[in-house]
Amino acid sequence: QKELSFDGARVMGIDASNQIILASGKAPGVGGEHVLRKISMLSSHEAHTIQLPPDTKVVKDICILPGGSALFASLGRRLSLFSMTTNSVVLECNLP
Repeated sequence: QKELSFDGARVMGIDASNQIILASGKAPGVGGEHVLRKISMLSSHEAHTIQLPPDTKVVKDICILPGGSALFASLGRRLSLFSMTTNSVVLECNLP
């Protein structure tokens, strides 16, 4: 068994069909920005750190959707649609 350390992980979502884990947290270093970490369950060496758009703040909830997407809500009062294919936020909605 192999372990993958990800200090400060806050919220996680698991895409069982594609065997991917998404975890939110802060990038290492002083004043680290908020990031998503995409980890392959098949190979722990396949881990990508994805920087989130400015003012996203702490991710509070992640929902894995069919078709390789994830929806997440953040304290920056945003709802964001994330493509696991392109590793990018493809749509953002500001919440009231």
